[in-house]
Amino acid sequence: MRGPYAQLLLLFGLLLLCTATSISFALNNSEVRCIEEERHALLKFKQGLEAHNGMLSSWGNHEEDCCNWEGIKCSNRTGHVVKLVLQGKYLFEGGHKYLSGEISSSILGLQHLTYLDLSLNNLSTLPKFIGSFTKLQYLNLSHNGISGTIPPQLGNLSSLISLDLSEQNSVAVGLDCNLDWLIHLSSLRYLDLRQVNLAKAVNWLDKVSSLPYLKEVHLSSCDLISMPIPPVLFNASSSSPLSILDLSFNQLNSSIFPWLFKYANNLVVLHLHCNMLEGSIPEAFGNMVALVDVDLSWNNLEGSIPKAFGNMVALVNLDLSLNNLEGVMPQTLENLHNLQVLGLSDNNISGEVIDLTNFSFLRELYLFNNRLHGNLSKVIGNFSTQLQALDVSSNSFESVITEAHLSTYSNLKRLDLSFNSLSLKFSPNWVPPFHLDTISLGSCKMGTSFPQWLQTQKNFSWLDISDGGISDTIPSWFWDLSSNIEFLNLSRNQITGTIPHQWFLTRPIFMIDLSYNRLSGPLPQFPSNALVLSLSNNLFQGSITSICERNGSANANILENWEHLDLSNNLLFGELPNCLGNRSIRILNLANNNLSGRIPDFYDGPSTLHLSNNSFTGELRKCFA
Repeated sequence: MRGPYAQLLLLFGLLLLCTATSISFALNNSEVRCIEEERHALLKFKQGLEAHNGMLSSWGNHEEDCCNWEGIKCSNRTGHVVKLVLQGKYLFEGGHKYLSGEISSSILGLQHLTYLDLSLNNLSTLPKFIGSFTKLQYLNLSHNGISGTIPPQLGNLSSLISLDLSEQNSVAVGLDCNLDWLIHLSSLRYLDLRQVNLAKAVNWLDKVSSLPYLKEVHLSSCDLISMPIPPVLFNASSSSPLSILDLSFNQLNSSIFPWLFKYANNLVVLHLHCNMLEGSIPEAFGNMVALVDVDLSWNNLEGSIPKAFGNMVALVNLDLSLNNLEGVMPQTLENLHNLQVLGLSDNNISGEVIDLTNFSFLRELYLFNNRLHGNLSKVIGNFSTQLQALDVSSNSFESVITEAHLSTYSNLKRLDLSFNSLSLKFSPNWVPPFHLDTISLGSCKMGTSFPQWLQTQKNFSWLDISDGGISDTIPSWFWDLSSNIEFLNLSRNQITGTIPHQWFLTRPIFMIDLSYNRLSGPLPQFPSNALVLSLSNNLFQGSITSICERNGSANANILENWEHLDLSNNLLFGELPNCLGNRSIRILNLANNNLSGRIPDFYDGPSTLHLSNNSFTGELRKCFA
């Protein structure tokens, strides 16, 4: 009997020992608190800053253990503060929870920091002592108000993996540096210096290339210029893992291309838009088969689209717009079956559109302002059912578009068919499957009736049905449509009817063109935030004083943002209100009405003034530019 009892006792003892060990470990772990010296360092750090809207409210009030304070992470093993994350936050109510002032040197008491994030605040300086945190792996001071020069002491942060100093708010002064310190950050994988002035950075390509583990680089809006590339950088390939590169909004020319091609096997994202690239697009782009996102827009590139682009079958986004490209769309582009966004707008591309039947993921297509032609109806019904934006405006397409061509596009938000030779023949009872934000159909012939299908569109911000051949009365339901409208163009039709007196006051509209119609009645009130208002060549009658009235009284500053006002060729009469003397109005046309009385003082504007064929008296008291 002793044997079994002895075994049970031994097993019971082992269980007690394991339990005691676990309890002891848990107790020891729960007793890990922040280091007292580090707690004092944090409180001094707080004293040197101004906290807004409750920032740092948990620091030092009733909680003694700084490891439980907002934004603090301590090591479970040593109790040292290893992580300090104090991002500013934009509150739901519209406020901003943030820190302002300067970073105090008291933070040097946190020598075990590996992670420091003070982004989205209003800090004014980048102190040299930041370079003393030799264990730091992550540093983010983006979106602050930091100005001056990036201290070269940052080069001491040899353990740094991620560095973000981008988008400081002090645009007038900002940050600048020469990047000499960058070559010492041998562990760096992520670099973001957007909007940092790098105009003084000599051989910046060499410095970026010297970092062996760099994967992601953001250097947009840095005043970078092209410079001679060292021969060592002309190697055909590189073992660097660089996969995301953004050099947009700089002054780079096409000499940057050979350097890019050495990363042909790895680059996934390449943004070079808004630079000074010129000449032809190199065929060598066809070797960059890993590319998923390419943006070469807003440059001076010429010649045709390389056929080799068809080799980049992984492409999801391709934007070549706003260049001087010509020739036809190469059929090799039909290989890009994964394409979701294609931008070729504002070029001189001619011919017909390639077959897009196999573009089953296409979401956005921008072909506007080219010289494309052909029967659009053969193309328009073959796009992806995921299509959200279709803009083929300002080309030479000819065809009749019916609701059948648009019947599958339930996700469509932007539709621009304007300035082609298109006829739209939609059934009066048609209910589109989509709800558009942008409706731009200028010069599309729609028939004499006001388009009934617009009644289903409730949330658009842009509406252009100008020059559509409409000779109908504007229906009452039109005035119950979108409260979000910002741009309205019904011009060059023969539309009749009147405008509700305060309709425009309840909408954020900035451009109104109702010219060349047969609208009548008194002028409605117009919003002060409008920039352009054209009601010329209609049958409006009565006084024009209503444009200056709010809540029954006139206000001289009511037109504070207006730049262009055209009420010519109507039946308006009476005297001019003083608000028309507002200096913001640059073009004022009141010609061919029945206006009378004294011409008001016009201060130092407008630059263009038409008052002919009225009955004004007196003299023009101010000169115009």
